[in-house]
Amino acid sequence: IQVKKVVCGRHHSALISTCGSLYTWGAATFGRLGHPDNRNSIRIVRFPKRVAHFSGRNDNFRVRDISLGDAHCIALTHSGIVLTWGKGEVGQLGHGTPLHCCSPRVVKTLQDSIVAVAAGSQHSTALSAKGQLWSWGIRNGGGGSNNHVGFDKEGSCFVPVLLSHIEPLKVRSVACGQAHTAIICLRDLEYDYSKEEKTEKMGIPEVTIKAANNVTESFHMVDNMLETIDIQKPFSNCRHDHIELVEESLLNGFDVDAIDKNGNTLLLTAAQNGLKRMSKMLLCYGANINVQNKKGQSVLHYCFKYGFLDLFQYFVRKGAKETLRNCTGKTCYEK
Repeated sequence: IQVKKVVCGRHHSALISTCGSLYTWGAATFGRLGHPDNRNSIRIVRFPKRVAHFSGRNDNFRVRDISLGDAHCIALTHSGIVLTWGKGEVGQLGHGTPLHCCSPRVVKTLQDSIVAVAAGSQHSTALSAKGQLWSWGIRNGGGGSNNHVGFDKEGSCFVPVLLSHIEPLKVRSVACGQAHTAIICLRDLEYDYSKEEKTEKMGIPEVTIKAANNVTESFHMVDNMLETIDIQKPFSNCRHDHIELVEESLLNGFDVDAIDKNGNTLLLTAAQNGLKRMSKMLLCYGANINVQNKKGQSVLHYCFKYGFLDLFQYFVRKGAKETLRNCTGKTCYEK
């Protein structure tokens, strides 16, 4: 197995292969491993076992990210679908019931394209491409006032709830601890801290606004560090079809969905140059096939425009959406 990512829960572990397959092992109680055949007999799986649901036949069945709670899992596919399974008695699965689930099941109430997921001990979160954050599960696990999920509902919430009070912050990253959640917000938000009424109008606690200001300052520090990193080299290697060098960069931790100044990813770069072998390799490493750059162009837009019809058909078979529109409102078939 070529491993892309490995994560650990309290009593179970999981790994994602470079081709988007998911393997789990550890305690099998409550169905947390996603293996239906373990429901009644096997209580411990001692070696990584592939979760059959994620067959990899298209982006709906290829895992992009995974996060583990105490006894549940939340997975994100390359098409932006969220699935959960395992223990569900306090709503951490988001299926609307307290029932446990031994097979991956889609969280149907999440309609927008999701780009990140995170699990706490008994709560879960999902982040959309628009920067909106959903949360569900137990509000507090110790009978105290700790609020794990970020909304005022007492007890548990069994379906995802949009955290509208932080929506203006445009969340870009989320992480969960055992009983808390942390977010990073877009750096280019500006707030007038001298006007208290603005804070009240936005419905955001003052402490949240101050935290956002600190995060903004932190991003400037990170930007200065990133200036010393040559992220253009993998893109240059991609354009020149140096597949081994690109793969070496990926194995060394380069993000397969990293973007250049024009919003292009490595896969978009490969599509622009009609590189099928490069495209296959990037998809195997989990590249987002439906990504769009700053002009809204997708891999299909470029393949159709430049006449790479064989590569165009390959992308379609792999799940590329022909309905995506660029910034001028045109699909890949329209000039």
